[in-house]
Formats: sequence, C-alpha cells, structure tokens
Amino acid sequence: MDDADDNAQKQQQALQQLTQQLEQEQPTSTAQASADDGLFFGLTPAAVVLGLVVSTIGLALLRYAKVTLQFPVAIAGLVLMALPFFVTNAVALGVVCALAVVGLVVVVKSAG
Repeated sequence: MDDADDNAQKQQQALQQLTQQLEQEQPTSTAQASADDGLFFGLTPAAVVLGLVVSTIGLALLRYAKVTLQFPVAIAGLVLMALPFFVTNAVALGVVCALAVVGLVVVVKSAG
C-alpha cells in the first residue's frame, strides 16, 4: 500500500513540475494569446470591416470605370480591392486607402 501511495505522490509531483515548466514557457494563457492575435491571421474586427468597406469601394470604382472607360479609375478600383490583402492593420489600411483616393482625384483632375 505504501508503494502505491509513493507512486501516486511521485506522479503528482511530476505533473506539477511539468505544469510549472509549461507555464514558464507560455506566460499567457491560450485564450489571451488567441484574443491578442485577432480573428483571422492577426486581423482585428476593425481591420476586417474596414477591409470589406475598402474593397466594396474599389469594386464600385471598377464598375464605374468599366462604364465610363476611364483607365485611372479602373486602376484605383483594383488597388482598393487588393489593399486589404496586403495591409492588415486598420489604421494603416485607412491611411493607404485615403492616399489612393487622393491620388485618384489628383490624376483625374490633372487629366481633365
């Protein structure tokens, strides 16, 4: 009976040591780590929504360019549709989108 109690205590101690080692390797819990990573591939909800809005604006510009046959507008539409794939930060996406729209306005004003 004493051997069984000794084995149980050794297993308990080994389990505690293993648990401590794992906690030292990963200081945050898995729930916190997944919340910090964002929803999908490090994207935050704001970046997902902003990416959807920017892509929709790009699609609208591309359709408008197809009707009016304006090449710069088509390029801006394609750029806005592709931006969310390459820029995953919501703030950076907003800044780059604003720059693309300002660039489109400058190109169209200078051409017309």
